[in-house]
Amino acid sequence: MNCLTCHREIQTRLGYISNSYRYCSSCFSHIIERRIRKYIRESAPLKRNQRVVVSDPVSAHFMQHITHVPLVVVKKRQKKNDCVVLLHTLDDLVVQFLEHFLLGKKKVVKKKNELRLFSSITDEELALYCQYHKIRFAAQKHPLKEMLLGLEKEHPGTLHALSKSVCDLEEIF
Repeated sequence: MNCLTCHREIQTRLGYISNSYRYCSSCFSHIIERRIRKYIRESAPLKRNQRVVVSDPVSAHFMQHITHVPLVVVKKRQKKNDCVVLLHTLDDLVVQFLEHFLLGKKKVVKKKNELRLFSSITDEELALYCQYHKIRFAAQKHPLKEMLLGLEKEHPGTLHALSKSVCDLEEIF
């Protein structure tokens, strides 16, 4: 199989092949980094020398290597207005919404100074990115995530469609 972008030869995987595995490591990394930059640009513009609190190596990597704005990255929150980077992926956000909508659990409200950096990336994509860049990452386990993964395998694009629906429904509710 060849990469969809640069047409270099890549290893094939037997069984379920998501779009994540149809790119070489450098093209896939570029796509993920571009999505993160777009999210930061549109949803949470960062200011020069802003204090950003990270608690995991994945967020630290993205804050130091992906953003083009010089930031002060710290591990512990010191001021009330520090921006806190949360490790919530697209899967986590969809699961939170489904728990609220279907099971009646309390809605998790995003605070003003929280940055959900990975809200446009699935657990699978983030795990693959971390594997390529040798960063330790373990996705949170949840029964609804396993159900969503099964849906994604049968019908690719389900998670992204659900996240778009979540955004539309949150505006209504």
